[in-house]
Amino acid sequence: KEYPKDKTIYQLFDEQVLKTPNNIALVYEQQQLTYTELNAKANQLARYLQSQTVINPDTIVALCLDRSLEMIIGILGILKAGGAYVPIDPEYPAERISYILEDTETELVLTQSHLVERLQKITDVNLIELDSDCYQDQETANLSIQNKSTDLAYVIYTSGTTGKPKGVSVEHTAIVNRVLYMIKFSDISYLDTYVFKTNYVFDVSVSDVFSHISAGANIIITKYTFSLSELKKLLNLEKITSIHLVPSQYDLLVNYINKSNINKIYFSGEKLTKKIIDRIPKKIASYNYYGPT
Repeated sequence: KEYPKDKTIYQLFDEQVLKTPNNIALVYEQQQLTYTELNAKANQLARYLQSQTVINPDTIVALCLDRSLEMIIGILGILKAGGAYVPIDPEYPAERISYILEDTETELVLTQSHLVERLQKITDVNLIELDSDCYQDQETANLSIQNKSTDLAYVIYTSGTTGKPKGVSVEHTAIVNRVLYMIKFSDISYLDTYVFKTNYVFDVSVSDVFSHISAGANIIITKYTFSLSELKKLLNLEKITSIHLVPSQYDLLVNYINKSNINKIYFSGEKLTKKIIDRIPKKIASYNYYGPT
């Protein structure tokens, strides 16, 4: 299929902000941001990052964050500044964090105040606390486009089960291709409220986030990557319309999903069996993604 090969992934987001400026983009616990507010914060952060170091295309900036609104603000801010992001799980062993920071030669790590002390013991790279007011005085308007579509968007490190972890580098055009396909195939729109529970160090998180914020949907960020009690509570309370599950997770949540407002389930990570498909109510559309690779 044809797709715009000259666009960056943050251009898709910028275009959506103009279409649904007042829609809720992100919700995390008691906090929320509209598309306009998320865009403004990302633009402010992008300008602040440019003031802290030289960011050229393919410049890598690291994130070491717990789940939060800042996680998405940080990703968008790095991209809008013209760089590429590398996500790091704060739960990683110190040795692995140190290795990724050295391997990427990054000069900045976006983090949160409660993680600073631990990171200072691991690295002397400049730490930027996204839960502080460090970038709030910057201009909120969109920056000029900093990248070509063939520039790097992100680097995600493999698990490193055989030797040292390797960074997999992905360009903007590849994400744009994937995201536009997912939006069309899955009929994602501003009417969707999506549960985002993937760890941002996995590639599924990229398509999870961008296929929804490029379509005007509302993303509910979970506090945990998979907590049965949290998901049961969300399914009871929130008007959630879509969720991404490994097939075996459906069995754990089936009773709550069937009583909820869910109308779409995306499956990946395991073989989707006929036994599971037969249990899904007709009111729910199911999509078998396998994996983004």
